[in-house]
Amino acid sequence: LTVDYPPTIVSQPSSKSVTAGSSVTLSVSVTGKPAPTFQWKKNGTAISGANSSSYTFIAQSEDNGASYTCTATNYAGSVTSNAAVITVNIAPTITQQPVSKTVTLGESVTFSVIATGSSPLSYQWRKNGVAIGGATASAYSFTPQEADKGAKYSCVVSNAVGSVTSNDAVLTVNIPPSITTHPASKTVNVGSIATFTVVAKGDAPLSYQWQRDGVNISGATSDSYSITAAATDNDALFQCVVKNAYGSVTSQAAKLTVNAPPVITQQPVSLTVRDNSLYTFSVTALGAGTLSYQWQKNGVDITGATLHFFTGTATYQDNKSTFRCVVRNEFGEALSNEAVLTVRRAPIAPSELKIIEAK
Repeated sequence: LTVDYPPTIVSQPSSKSVTAGSSVTLSVSVTGKPAPTFQWKKNGTAISGANSSSYTFIAQSEDNGASYTCTATNYAGSVTSNAAVITVNIAPTITQQPVSKTVTLGESVTFSVIATGSSPLSYQWRKNGVAIGGATASAYSFTPQEADKGAKYSCVVSNAVGSVTSNDAVLTVNIPPSITTHPASKTVNVGSIATFTVVAKGDAPLSYQWQRDGVNISGATSDSYSITAAATDNDALFQCVVKNAYGSVTSQAAKLTVNAPPVITQQPVSLTVRDNSLYTFSVTALGAGTLSYQWQKNGVDITGATLHFFTGTATYQDNKSTFRCVVRNEFGEALSNEAVLTVRRAPIAPSELKIIEAK
C-alpha cells in the first residue's frame, strides 16, 4: 500500500544580513509524497527559474528589506514557508559632492555633502587631508581666516560596510586691505622734507590715496608721501586710504609739526570810528608751538594787549594812530602790517550852538 501525503516544511528559510554584491542562498527542507515541486517568491511574486529547495542570487541594494518565501506543492497539497527577510548592508555612496567656495575674509562659509548607504552614516570633514576636530556632520560651517586661503576640504563618509571620500572643495578667501604699520607723526624744520609711510596687506593689487586734513592729495597714490614743510603745514594731519577689489581701510592720522616762526595769514585792517566809540583790531597767525601776541600803538607796546585782538575806546587824540601786532614763538617772530585808526569828532548838538552877534 502506498500512502501519499502533502508537503510539510521541516526547516524554514532563515533571514540574512549581507553586503551588496555578495552571494545569498536561501533553502527550505520539505517532506511529502510524491516529492513536491518548489517555487520561490520575492515579495509575493514568483521568481522565474527559482524551482528547487534552495535559491541563490547576488544581493543588490534594491533587495534590501525584501521578503522571500518558498511554496512546496504536490497533488496532495501545498505549503508555503515563513518569510525570510534580506537585509542588504550598503556601503556609502556620495550623491552630491561639496562645492568650491569663494568668500571675503570675515564672511562665514558652509561645505556640505549628500550620501546614501546603510545607516548609521558617519561624517568626518578634513582640511588638506587632516581631520577637523568636531566637524562630524553632513555640513561644515566656519568663518575662514587668512590661513584658510586655498585650503582643500573633503569629507569621509563611513558606515559598518565601508567608507568613501568626497572630492576636494577649494576655498578661496578674498582678503581686503588691513594696515600693519600706520604713518608716524613728524616734527621737521621749515624747508625740510617730511615723509609719511604706510604698510598694508591684502589681495593685490592695492591702491593708495593720501589725504591731508581729510581731503585727497592729487597724485599722492603710493605707499609713501613726501612734502617739503612750510610754516602753513604746521599741525596738518596726513592719512592714507588703502583699497583693493574687496574693501578699503583708512590709516590713523599722522600729525606734521613744523618748527617755524609765525606767519601772519590775516592782517589787521584800518578802521574809521567816532570819537568815544569802541574799536577792535585783530590778527590771525600760524606757527609751531604756543604763539604769543603783543599789540603796539605808534610802535610802542600797549600794556596788557597780549591777545590776538585788541579792543580800545577811541578819543580824538588817537586820530591817525597806527596799530600793529608782534606774534612770537620759540622759533622767531612776525610783525603785522600797520592799521590806521581814523577818529572823527562827534557832531555838535544844535542845543549846544551859540549865536554870536556881529558888532
